[in-house]
Amino acid sequence: MSVGGCYCFVECEIKARFLLSPLDLVRKFFSTLLFQLYMLGLFLGTIYSLPFPRTKRSPLLAALTIATVRGFLLNFGVFYAVKEAIGAPFMWSAKVKFISRFMTVFAGVIAVTKDLTDVEGDREGGIKTWASTVGVGKMTKVSEQQLMGGWHLFLASHELLALLTQCTKYTVCRLCPLCKLQLGDNHRYSLPPVYL
Repeated sequence: MSVGGCYCFVECEIKARFLLSPLDLVRKFFSTLLFQLYMLGLFLGTIYSLPFPRTKRSPLLAALTIATVRGFLLNFGVFYAVKEAIGAPFMWSAKVKFISRFMTVFAGVIAVTKDLTDVEGDREGGIKTWASTVGVGKMTKVSEQQLMGGWHLFLASHELLALLTQCTKYTVCRLCPLCKLQLGDNHRYSLPPVYL
């Protein structure tokens, strides 16, 4: 075997061990559901970056990939893995529902805004992004509206209300009429003025 062939063999061996090691850990120590979520994240990350199909080139597929991996898989997967690792039974809570939903919307905004700084490079490289097609100004406004719309949607949701009312230090009685109806006027604490 030549020196170059030896280096190639060692490099391939190291890469294979680093790839198989996390897979083996997840498969051995966690449930089938977590292993499947891990494999889904690995698959989506791979097709995002590989030359073919490279979902990164399609604005919609890129946004869906980033929103799925950063928003749902990361938040739900880590929460579920920790619960499983400490032996606690899994139950959906208002906190997990809220953070998974909000971060999925937020990751969608990140997926769109990550291209705003390199519009010229994308045009030169032949990569079609929403920012290079529609324009930076319009995409900034769309992203801002998406983020604010998502936040308002979550403010009106019962999950956020349940999340905020679980907090022992503050209540949300002055935040919106829905909260006042559910909590009533008798309360011990209120949100500091900065949150109103």
